[in-house]
Amino acid sequence: MDRIIVAIPTFDRPTILKTVLDKIVNFENIDKIIVAVDASSMEVMRLYEKVLSKYPGKVVFSLNLGHRGSTKARNAALDMSAKNVGNAKYVLLLDDDFLVPDSIIIQKLVEDLKVLPNVGAVGGKVINLRKRYVDPEFSFDVPSQLTEHLTRLTGFLFGGKWSNLFYSRFTSSFLLMRASLLGKIMFDENYGGTGYREESDFQTQILKLGFKIISDPKAFAYHLAPETGGVRSHSDMRIRMYWKSRNHTYYIVKWNSNLLVRLWYLFCGALILSVYRPQYFKAILKGLQHGYKVAKAFEKRQSKVKL
Repeated sequence: MDRIIVAIPTFDRPTILKTVLDKIVNFENIDKIIVAVDASSMEVMRLYEKVLSKYPGKVVFSLNLGHRGSTKARNAALDMSAKNVGNAKYVLLLDDDFLVPDSIIIQKLVEDLKVLPNVGAVGGKVINLRKRYVDPEFSFDVPSQLTEHLTRLTGFLFGGKWSNLFYSRFTSSFLLMRASLLGKIMFDENYGGTGYREESDFQTQILKLGFKIISDPKAFAYHLAPETGGVRSHSDMRIRMYWKSRNHTYYIVKWNSNLLVRLWYLFCGALILSVYRPQYFKAILKGLQHGYKVAKAFEKRQSKVKL
C-alpha cells in the first residue's frame, strides 16, 4: 500500500484536533501525522501535549508558544514532513478542522495521482457542516470553468456541484500532493494575517513546475468550521477584509507581469470585495495599497537574486 504523510498546522484548537486525529490515526494508508502546534498560552500547550502524546510513533509534533501565522505554521509542517518522509510517496495537507470520514477517500486521491503522472496535486471537496458567521464561505451550483474565473478574480474558492474529475488552476486546501515536491515549493510568508490567497500561491507554484492540478469532488472532507482558533484566526471583519485585499493584490501582482492584466484583476477583485462588505471599503483600499507595495518589494528582491 502506498504510504502517506499527513501535515497539519494548528492554533488553539486542541479539542477539535483530537476529533480529527482520532478519526485518521488508524487509517492503514497513513504512515505518519505531522502536527505543527501554535499555542497562545502554556495552558493551551499542555492541552496539546496531552492530546498528541496519546499517539506515540504515529504522530510527530512540534510545539510553539505564540502565533506564527498561517503560512509559517504550514511551512513548519512541511519542513517536518520532509524530515520524516521516509518511504512515503504522498503528503496530505489537512486543516485542523477537516474531518476525513474514511481512509477510502484518501486512497481515492492517491489513485488519481497514480494514474495521472503529469498531475502534481489533487484536491478534494470540502463540505461545511455548519454556517460560518464570521466569514461565510461560498458554494454555488455553477460550471467549473466559471468558478475558475471567479476564484481568480477574488481569491474565494467558489464550489459548484460536479460529478467528475476535472483539471483546475485552483483547488481546495484538502490537498494531496506528491512527496517529491517537498523542498521545491513552500508557502510564501509574504501572505500575512488571515493567510488569504496562500493556497492559490502554493498551487500556482505547482503549476509553474510543469505539473497539473485536478479536483475530485468524489473525495471529500467535512469542515467542522469552528469560529475560534485556527492558524488564520482573526474575528474582526475589518481586519479580515484588509488582509483579503492586501493578499489578493500581492498575489495578482506577483504572478501577472502584464500591466493591463494586473489592473483588470485588481479592479475586479476590489470591486467584488467591496460589494461583499461595502462598509469596509477603506480597509479594502488600504489593503490594495499595501499589497501592491509588498509585491513590488518582492519583485525588486527577485531581480537582485537573478543578477
